[in-house]
Amino acid sequence: MINKKLEEKILSNIPNDYTNLEKALLIYKRLCETLQYSLDCYLDEKNMLGTFTKIDNLKNVDGEKNKDVVCFTFNAILIEMLKRTKVVQDIDHEGYVTDGTEIMPKHYPVDVTIDNINFIIDGTNGIIDNNDLVLCKYSTHKIQGWKVFPEDNAEQNEILNKSIERVYRENISLANNIERYLKAKDDCFDISLDGRMDLFLDFSKSAEYTILGFNKLLKLKHLLFTQKSLLVKSQIQILLSTNL
Repeated sequence: MINKKLEEKILSNIPNDYTNLEKALLIYKRLCETLQYSLDCYLDEKNMLGTFTKIDNLKNVDGEKNKDVVCFTFNAILIEMLKRTKVVQDIDHEGYVTDGTEIMPKHYPVDVTIDNINFIIDGTNGIIDNNDLVLCKYSTHKIQGWKVFPEDNAEQNEILNKSIERVYRENISLANNIERYLKAKDDCFDISLDGRMDLFLDFSKSAEYTILGFNKLLKLKHLLFTQKSLLVKSQIQILLSTNL
């Protein structure tokens, strides 16, 4: 059902000393970094959605020439990857038809049980922002799409947080270093409203035609057009130079 090239890319070199949860998190992280929400489907869902409901089309998502998914195809690929690595005890398949020809075109989170802990996974909620499928493209992002169920179990939340810290340790370290740098460096400056508008329009012309491109524009908008005219130059430079 899933592309062999994508499977090899995502499932290769998973550390043997990782727990089942850490392996599942790493698979999820790699998928979020590799795949992207289809901008064509986002803009023209009526005409494009049928392409994504056909299970047979999943084999075309190789993570290189074709990276496009929507919420339910991302989840179908994630489910299949987790099943093949045998890191989960149980997966709730509600909303998905993985042994037929069609996937139900609805947004459902993935419910899994790993080492007797129940998790709810949602990597695509929000589409343009506030979801892991987009934000994992930024090297400082730490995932938000995994929740313990029920959420108030302190011991299980601690296990999840420690597992995320291990799998995302490079991201967390880089984010902490950037935060310390921004606090220590006096690199603020004023830009007129016209100057901010010109900067935004210039960046808009060169932004890539992807959901990530839209997300970068959104982040730049928040940096440029706030009530404060004082901007942190380093933050803008980091955003503009992000090479993904």
